[in-house]
Amino acid sequence: MQIYTYDIRKLNNDEYRKWYSMMSDDRKKRVDAFRYEDDRKRSVAGEMLARTAISEMCGIAPENITFERTRYGKPYTSLAEFNISHSEDIVVCAVDKAPVGIDIEKIRPVNLKTAKKVFSENEINYLFGHTPEEKEFINTDNTEILSRFFELWTKNEAVGKCVSTGLIHDENYDNYDIETFSIDNGYIVSVCQKKKTVPNGTVL
Repeated sequence: MQIYTYDIRKLNNDEYRKWYSMMSDDRKKRVDAFRYEDDRKRSVAGEMLARTAISEMCGIAPENITFERTRYGKPYTSLAEFNISHSEDIVVCAVDKAPVGIDIEKIRPVNLKTAKKVFSENEINYLFGHTPEEKEFINTDNTEILSRFFELWTKNEAVGKCVSTGLIHDENYDNYDIETFSIDNGYIVSVCQKKKTVPNGTVL
């Protein structure tokens, strides 16, 4: 698996036009519909990373890569498995031969009531470092708690994207290889891949 990152503040007009020109007409319409420039840049940067990653893995020119979309709107190609995520200024892409999921989030204050809606009991206990009381589910800027919150969030999101089910939580991740790490200034990234199983008797 290879992971690519890009800061959209580096995307100048020439680079934007270059990668935008490779997009399908439908994809261009989606990009053009964004109201804000940064949203357009994130989409173009995601296309750039995916094409670059697949090109380097498969030895095919970026402009010759064709993407299709599932009925859920998820882009795919027969050449490789890939997944894209972005948060604020940073876009990330994971690529491999096997299904992958990746998620990035900028650490920021949150209302911890959200945790009750999306995390399991064990995850909530990990988040707080103990079994919390109801009064502790409040807005917070506690750095340690926020780091754990977005660790859990990105991990669950990455697993969900890997198996194409969206945000999930699973107290048993034995079927997945998951890595979580920090990048740049205050971003957390999680990447997920199903564990490769080797049949009994197979010689490596």
